This record gives sequence, structure tokens and C-alpha cells, in this order.
Amino acid sequence: MVFICMISMTTDVVYRREPQKPMQAWLRRDPPKGTPSWSERSRSALLKMNKTLLARMEMLRSAGNLSELGKVALCKKGENNFAAEIRKAAIEEIKDRKEREAFAADLEANRRKFTRQLGKQIKDEMRKAEGSSGLLHDHIPLTCNADDFLRMCGVPKEPGANFRQMEGVVTHSDGTCCAGHTHAYRRNGRSACPGGGTLEKPRSTTSKEGRVDITDKGGWRGTKLEGCDSKTVLLPSGDLLCPRWCITYKGGKSDGRHGCFGRVDLFGIQPTVVTRAEPHNLQIVHPNEDRVLSIREMARCQGFPDYYTLVGTHGSNSKLKSLSRPEYIESRYCQIGNAVAPPVAAAMGRCLTLAASGEADPMRPVVAVPDQEMEKVLRQAIDNGLTFYATEMGEEGEAMELGDSAEEDNDLEQDDLD
Repeated sequence: MVFICMISMTTDVVYRREPQKPMQAWLRRDPPKGTPSWSERSRSALLKMNKTLLARMEMLRSAGNLSELGKVALCKKGENNFAAEIRKAAIEEIKDRKEREAFAADLEANRRKFTRQLGKQIKDEMRKAEGSSGLLHDHIPLTCNADDFLRMCGVPKEPGANFRQMEGVVTHSDGTCCAGHTHAYRRNGRSACPGGGTLEKPRSTTSKEGRVDITDKGGWRGTKLEGCDSKTVLLPSGDLLCPRWCITYKGGKSDGRHGCFGRVDLFGIQPTVVTRAEPHNLQIVHPNEDRVLSIREMARCQGFPDYYTLVGTHGSNSKLKSLSRPEYIESRYCQIGNAVAPPVAAAMGRCLTLAASGEADPMRPVVAVPDQEMEKVLRQAIDNGLTFYATEMGEEGEAMELGDSAEEDNDLEQDDLD
């Protein structure tokens, strides 16, 4: 696996070794004859995005010291938000004045130390980006803010893990959960929270008045509730490890593909490829790294071969003031999510060609039109000793060897980007 950092700015990387699975060989196949070379396509893509890239790097270089550089990756929030109120509550809960002052001082010291460390990491990534080159384009993840990065770090590297496995979060038998500062809804005065819950479920509405962060403005504030084992965990930045909206999303029962900060199951079914990559309410965090799936990984899940080179839009100057969610990266995720999967489009094209040419029997449904080029590449890979995951896991059969292996397109094995 080519390790990439959550705040990576390196677009082009190198393969570490030869394909380990037949579908990897298929995704790495050469482009059709007459296609411009990889270097030409990559150079053209970078030239189109160059204005944004240069402005972004200039913004980072002008940040000054490491602390100032680190601040560009912090989540931009005011001092009157929910997390700030909980942080204040955590300080006020300490009765002894000296202990209270020491705790507050430690929080501030940790925040400053974390900001400097973040600045150093950004500086290191800038240095790597300036000298980067390779044959794999778009292997770069969405840049999340520092708080979301720490939250991804807080999710265990286990199949299907999400915010429910974060420190301090407790899940109840009905699927709802608590996190110290936010507890399971009360419905008709009752809650699965052993402490009784802290909030009546808001009325069903599409307007923002129905959201918890609006209706709860005059509600309970605290870091723990008597009777409930959940607890509040603060990040070095001062924000909450488990945000309140993780507890309240989908009536408090979000999980699976909609589980906040969910890790992709390496051997599970790939969730639908969508147009955005924020980890807030999607299972899109890498199985073994603390980042979301990269543009290239999402493209592979959708069946795009590696020779496709994507180009992002410039975006507005206002977005350059922050490190997180650059538009020239977001727009490439959007292209992939909006696209018809190339293997599906190709299969439809072959079927339509049969129908238009009159070669198909009008009395019999066409259920498969093999891709001869794909069959050739896969057969060669198998002859070279490569095997499908399904075969290794005991699901033998010619259909699994050379059939419609859509599941293989969606594999995110560690070696997929080697």
C-alpha cells in the first residue's frame, strides 16, 4: 500500500510492486491506442489546476511560523458553540480552584502544542509535494480539518467500526447511544439512556428549527450524566471527540454505511460511491489509515482504470484561506460519484451494439456480453498465478474466475495501490 497522509498535497505517486490480484491488473491496463501518454495527460491536468494549486501553496507559505501554519487546518468555530460550552462545563465541574486552573492551563497548552505539530506536518507535506512524481494520478484524499482527522484516529482499525467505538461513547440495546455531553433522546418521556436522557426528540420537520442544535439552546450542558457510563472526551484542539450530531443523526441510530466516521470493511461490500467524501455521515474512512478514501481509490471502486486523469475546478479564493476541503479535490470526487460506472456503461454499450446490428436473438434476453479485452487480461493474470479473493475464500468456480466479478472492482485490499 502507498501510505498517504490526510493532509497530503502529493497528487502523483508510484506503484510499489506488481499487481497482486487479477482485477488490479485490469485496472492498471494500458490506455487505448492513440491516447496521449500518461505524462502528457498528467501535465495537462496539473496545468488546468495550476492557478489554484499555486495560490494554495502560496497561502500556506505566507502563514509564517508553525503555529500560524497549523491554524489553517483547524476547524473554524466561534467561542459560543456547543463544544466550547461543554469545555467550559468540564472546567467548572472541578471544585478545587487550583485543580480547575491547572486543568484549564493544560487544555490551552495541549491546544498550542497540537497546533505547532500540525504546522510541522503541513510543512513536511508541502516539501514532499514539490518534488513528487509517479505513474498513479489522483491518489490524494479529501483534506479534512484537524478535528475530523483526530476523530478518524479515534475510530479503531476494525471492519465496520465508526463513532460508536470512540472512547466515551456507549451504545444501548435499542441502537441509540450516549457520549457524555449528549444522550439518547427521550421519546414520550422515556429514554434508553440509564441516566434518563436529556432531551425530548424534536418534531419531524425539514426546517432547521427541528434540529437538536436549535431546540436545545436552553437545554442541559455537562460532560457526564449520573447513571450513564458515557463520558465526554476533549480533543487537543479543544473540540469534542464525538460530536453531538453523531449521537442525534438518524434519530440516534446511524450505523453501517451511514455510520459517522465509519471505516470501510476491507472484505465487505463497498458502499455506494457518492459525490462527496466528508466522513461525517458516511462509511468512507480507510480501513487501516486515518483518512478518507482517496480520489483514485473511489475511482477504482467505481471501475475507472488508472489511466483516467481527473481535473478539478479552480474554486473561489475564499476557499483558499483554509486547508480543508479544497474545491479542486472535492470536484473530482463529485465527478466520480456522478458518473455511470465504466464497466456498466461498457456492458450497456455492447448490448446496444448487438441489438442495433441485429445479431441478438429478439426472443432471448441478453444477460451477459463478455468484454474480450478484459477476459484476455484476467486470463493472463490467472496464468501468472494471480487469484481472485472469492477463490481464496473458498467460493470456487469458473464463474468466479472469469465471470462478471463486480465485487472485485470494489475490493480495497491493502495491495490495490501497490
